[in-house]
Amino acid sequence: MSNIYIYKTMDYNLNLIFNRNIQGIIGINNDLLTWTRDDFLHFKEQTMNKIVVMGYNTFLSLPGDKPIVTLKGRLNIVITNNHYDDLVTKVSKSEENLDILVYKSFDGFYKDLKEENIDVSRFEKYLSYNDVFIIGGASLYNYVYDNFNVNAIYETITNVSISINTYVQDRNRIIYFTKEIDKSKYEQIYSKEYSGSIELNGGNKGEKRKVNGDYKINIYQNKETVNFQELEYLNLIKYIYNNGKLKDSRNSKVISIFSPPQMRFDLRKGFPLLTTKRVAWKTVLRELLWFISGSTDNKILQRKNVHIWDGNSTKEYLQSRGLNEYINGDLGPIYGFQWRHFGALYNGCSYNYSGYGIDQLQNVIDLIKNDPCSRRIILNSWNAKDLDKMALPPCHVMVQFNVDVQEGFIDAKLTQRSGDMFLGVPFNIASYAFLLHIIGNITGYKPRYFIHDIGDGHIYENHRDAIVKQIKRTTLNFPELIINKKLESIDKIDESDFEILNYKHHGTIKADMVA
Repeated sequence: MSNIYIYKTMDYNLNLIFNRNIQGIIGINNDLLTWTRDDFLHFKEQTMNKIVVMGYNTFLSLPGDKPIVTLKGRLNIVITNNHYDDLVTKVSKSEENLDILVYKSFDGFYKDLKEENIDVSRFEKYLSYNDVFIIGGASLYNYVYDNFNVNAIYETITNVSISINTYVQDRNRIIYFTKEIDKSKYEQIYSKEYSGSIELNGGNKGEKRKVNGDYKINIYQNKETVNFQELEYLNLIKYIYNNGKLKDSRNSKVISIFSPPQMRFDLRKGFPLLTTKRVAWKTVLRELLWFISGSTDNKILQRKNVHIWDGNSTKEYLQSRGLNEYINGDLGPIYGFQWRHFGALYNGCSYNYSGYGIDQLQNVIDLIKNDPCSRRIILNSWNAKDLDKMALPPCHVMVQFNVDVQEGFIDAKLTQRSGDMFLGVPFNIASYAFLLHIIGNITGYKPRYFIHDIGDGHIYENHRDAIVKQIKRTTLNFPELIINKKLESIDKIDESDFEILNYKHHGTIKADMVA
């Protein structure tokens, strides 16, 4: 049968996930050929709270003692024509409220999924992720791979071979999945090698045994669905994770590299909110608008349910910085003050600074309007005179703007002295992309490139697990930013002027902020 794509849309991501040995064998006697703890954890991590689709034999192989066993925390879809009536009857008679649906064909299931004919009231949490995992067996893998636009392939390969003639009497009991991944169509986004204990199916004897061996987990994503812009960020954190040096810092041990490769985002291709984890864009925007206002009072942010700066604004923390005269919530002359009142004498967060100091932000806007070819369109947060008065010296120290007068575009390059790659940098990317859009809107130029250059790029030691989890996720398309009106002034901007459309993302990855 020739390959065709029945459905081109990627509203739901179809993914294959399997474990095979170097001979392409995935199972024997209706059970997995090999089992490793790492692969088990990988499978659980990828499929939890998602939809899993399996054939009847795979369904029967699920471990457990009850009459009907399902994978907990997942919506189980069983495809069977021959056993359909019997299984439907068993499910209906079950006393448990099972997360299971039975279909005669994969096409029938996928049609119901796309036409929203599945009970949302019961299964909403599984449907919200837009991910469907095919978990076996071979005929289902083959059918989906040959006939659908598969989003991602999660492959575990164990470096184990068996002597088929002696291992199993009935060759029909051997299950293969031997499709070669088309490297012209799929981008490898993750690979990790392991070595250790592998549980091996017992074959004729039926008893499982353990062997030592090597195995590898690979993830491939369809090039049609890869967000190559987000890969800029993911490849950067992989680079730092794999090549950085573990060292002590002022607040924790970090994996650090000085001057890692810069990132470049084309804002014409979407707004750079990461999709491999949820980024709280309203929090990003509220902080930015607070900077723009010139405020240094964290209590204003707290009233907007923004708590980024809470750890740096307590009386205890301020006293540790020698800022004994500051009231609780006073952050000193940080970003907003430098942007709007550079050089002014700092008299606390409650003081009215109108007319004091240099309004760098307004000067940037005026330069863009009046001298767009200038190479001096710079917004600077680093003021050496005020560093000892700040609760925290600025991490993102300077942004430079470039105007392409002929094409009508505006670009921005952020120079960041220090970047917390997991928590801070995704916020910084979104924040300065917002700023570029705002300045472009005010000055009449279309935002084009946001370039991000980091001095010390680091991963906190307690963020290691979170980083690994994130880089194993497939990317989605960036959302769209809408500014609902022409902005007349930098001082007349409201949160309600902004709208983010079609922001699809994987779930939140929790990690502690280090103050």
